[in-house]
Amino acid sequence: MFMFLFRKDPRLPPDRHAERDLPKEALQALLTEYSSLREEAQHDDTHQIQLVTITFSTLAAAAGAAAALFSEVPEKTSVFFAFVVLPCLAMFMGLLWIDLIYRRTRFGCYTRLLEDKINALLQPNAQPPQQFMAWEHWLQALEEESGSFGQTRFFRGCIVTGSWVAAPFLIMAAYFLLEDGPFFAALERVHGICRTYWPVTIFMLAVYAIYFSLYFMFVRRILQFPSRDA
Repeated sequence: MFMFLFRKDPRLPPDRHAERDLPKEALQALLTEYSSLREEAQHDDTHQIQLVTITFSTLAAAAGAAAALFSEVPEKTSVFFAFVVLPCLAMFMGLLWIDLIYRRTRFGCYTRLLEDKINALLQPNAQPPQQFMAWEHWLQALEEESGSFGQTRFFRGCIVTGSWVAAPFLIMAAYFLLEDGPFFAALERVHGICRTYWPVTIFMLAVYAIYFSLYFMFVRRILQFPSRDA
């Protein structure tokens, strides 16, 4: 009974010092998360550049080898590489690239939300709120402006996105450029090989359908991303 009188009542209000420390702890947690996200976003940018470099280097080397050895390999082998191997490689790299773009968009939107929370904790009573951390706000405002910079960025995005869509078709078109003889004669030979090896043809049609559906699904998600001010 005596010890019961000294036992702390769980219904008592929390410690006031702990309440004063909560904003500092929240601010430290947000700053830590912000720093980790910035580092991860930089890693994604580096991976994006490396991916593009590796892809175009590989395709350039393959195109050079095909141009040098095109007349020395069997026609079935050249068709297999031009219509199966290299397009699959380009589509795989295209999916990796659009996934990195999607991840970078998520980083930007969430980092902007963290900046709003950090600014609110740094000066909660400021009217209007002060922008102590505004990197993503500044970037997105610059990219969304209607001037020449925004238009250039829009067309650049369309060109890069379209290049990954057109890459498999450009590889297949290169086959007809390297093929000697009339275009329709080469097209008829390719058509005959496709009919002979119809399981491979069906497989590639399925691969193309999956690739374009996934690619444009990522593009649609990027364009319809939730509001960055949410």
